[in-house]
Amino acid sequence: MKKLVFIAIIFISCSTQYTRIGNEQKISEDKVPLSYNLSNISAPSYDSPYLSFTIEEKTRIIEKYREKVKVKKSPNFLIFTPLLGVIPGVALRSKGYVGLGEAGIGLSAITVASAFVLVKAFPGSTKWRTVTKDIVRKTIPFDKKFRLLLEDTDYSLEYTPDKSGKLEINMLDFVPCYKSGKDFNFLLTSPEGKKLKKIQVETEGISSLLSEKKEISYAQTASVDVDINIPRTGISSPEDIAVVVGIRNYSNPDIPDVDYAINDAEIMREYLKNVLGYREDNIIYLINPSKGELEAIFGTNSNPKGKLYNYVRPGKSNIFVYYSGHGAPDIDDKKAYLVPYDGDPFYIEINGYPLEVLYENISKVPAKEKTVVIDACFSGNTQKGMLFDNISPLSVIPINMKEYEGINILTAGKEGEVAGWYPLKKHGLFTYFFLKGIRGDADTNNDQRITYGEMEYYLEENVPYYGRRLHGTEQHPVFIGKKEKVLLRW
Repeated sequence: MKKLVFIAIIFISCSTQYTRIGNEQKISEDKVPLSYNLSNISAPSYDSPYLSFTIEEKTRIIEKYREKVKVKKSPNFLIFTPLLGVIPGVALRSKGYVGLGEAGIGLSAITVASAFVLVKAFPGSTKWRTVTKDIVRKTIPFDKKFRLLLEDTDYSLEYTPDKSGKLEINMLDFVPCYKSGKDFNFLLTSPEGKKLKKIQVETEGISSLLSEKKEISYAQTASVDVDINIPRTGISSPEDIAVVVGIRNYSNPDIPDVDYAINDAEIMREYLKNVLGYREDNIIYLINPSKGELEAIFGTNSNPKGKLYNYVRPGKSNIFVYYSGHGAPDIDDKKAYLVPYDGDPFYIEINGYPLEVLYENISKVPAKEKTVVIDACFSGNTQKGMLFDNISPLSVIPINMKEYEGINILTAGKEGEVAGWYPLKKHGLFTYFFLKGIRGDADTNNDQRITYGEMEYYLEENVPYYGRRLHGTEQHPVFIGKKEKVLLRW
């Protein structure tokens, strides 16, 4: 037992030394954004209609390294020798206990000598060990996208700072939502979706510029027949609610743009106001929405009560839902999904919005009449090529529409077909002829009303023909619902 105690004392008198051999190898690096700081906020002016500010990111960086080290014991007598014997030994001698004092000092000397012998006897070994470095660093988030939402609307755009951290936002980007005499109230959100700052921009100094740009923008857009001289029927539908969605761009650079989706959405909104009599504040207007924004409007698989549900007056409101953008099938289960701004076709089951959920939730909205118009296809093929690399077009599993009676649905094409564009008219082919139809062209018997049956007939007469003529492809619109129901009367 005494020998074990003595050996333990010797080991305590030694410390372990680690000497790195060669370069350390990084295993991983995790970046955790802690906060964002805005500074140098500059308001827009007539000469420079830019809201600008600088963004700095505070990030916690956790780095893990793997390094090869040589492990060796070394004498630590400078610390332990006084504790073990020298100090007590001197104290004992001063009090007359000479023998005990000298024994303590002698023990310390033996311990130190033994430690040196032990170190020589065990020259050391090599091993790998993991080292973690935890650093808090300020960086410039020049590779991240920040979303600016115009409050009291569903209009939002994304912006990326330059390499100095400066972010410039052209107020003319928000011309479609400008109302004379009203300031812009924005909410800036982080790339992670967290609210960063509310920003109010006074428009008094740039009001003439905004008004002028709005007129020019509309004149440029309204360059084709369906975009100009939109009929004003005098219809008033104060209780009716609409959702208009246009997704032109996607955060994933591999997803091709839908060139005319925003134009489709903007003109559809004008038709809803002027032809169908919807109030502007009853039209939920979404440009490039994320999956979360679609869920906020239409609800989720577990909760159908999104904004659309809550806007409706039960038994009094009609609803109209329009979507222009990409659709995609899930590669595994072959179900159809809408592709939101932040969607990824390869993980569409996770970050897409299921078409089945859209129909299911709309069927639960307590409205009188429900109309859904979708200018998208769900094969994975597009006007600009495939959404999926190295994968042929897929067929989706048909939805059993008997479960969703009460919804009148018009879609751009049949299973496996591509929803084409009409470049000369700057619209989706299906949307263009739908707009012409509700202008009055679909009123085949001139009784000043258009039934769903008449619209189906008009679309079938025109879309397939122009699909073949323009693109050499087959595109046959599909209607599901009751043909005798009236879509529009004036």
